[in-house]
Amino acid sequence: MINIYKKSFKDIKIKKIKSFEKGSWVSVTNPDINEIELIANKLNLSLTIVEDALDENEIYFNEIEQFNEKMLEWIIWYNTKRFHWSLNLQSPVDYLIKNNMISNMRWTNTSS
Repeated sequence: MINIYKKSFKDIKIKKIKSFEKGSWVSVTNPDINEIELIANKLNLSLTIVEDALDENEIYFNEIEQFNEKMLEWIIWYNTKRFHWSLNLQSPVDYLIKNNMISNMRWTNTSS
């Protein structure tokens, strides 16, 4: 289940809204694959990142900066420390270095 919330400076309480908006907060509980794909598409993230980022011990963030910091930590871990079967049990960075390759990936803007 996906719930989307938003609170502006004028609002006293957090409001539940029906669709994604700039500055909204997304809460996911026991999502099915269709909901995971919807989130990945709406937030312009890869499906793998969204699936791996789902955590039953979720930490709620009040500010986008807090989210960005935690997401950056996770992306760095995912690309430098996590072993990938498809890369012969190497991290993506190790694989790129070992094979003299250059990544074409770019940062995702999560503030808009």
